[in-house]
Amino acid sequence: MKKLILSSMFALAMLGGCHQKQLAQQKAEANKAREMAEKQALKAERSALLAKLAEQKAQKQLQIAERARQEAILAAKTAEMLQKQCEAQNRVLLEKVAKLEKKK
Repeated sequence: MKKLILSSMFALAMLGGCHQKQLAQQKAEANKAREMAEKQALKAERSALLAKLAEQKAQKQLQIAERARQEAILAAKTAEMLQKQCEAQNRVLLEKVAKLEKKK
């Protein structure tokens, strides 16, 4: 009977030891999985930040391009107005030349 009790106690001790090893292994695997998840979360945050910065840069470039487009439109209108003024002055000068030639 004593041998049976000792054998049972030994078997329980072995099972307890196996159970502790299994728990330790599961804990280690859980820690490793948690660390990997944290690293992936950091990578995702970094990627999101980079994407936001890229979007801001693109928005700024779009604003610069729009400003340049507005300036080009203004320059074209100014050039057209100056060309019309020059044409008007040329007509006036041509009329004066024509009057002077008639006087000769």
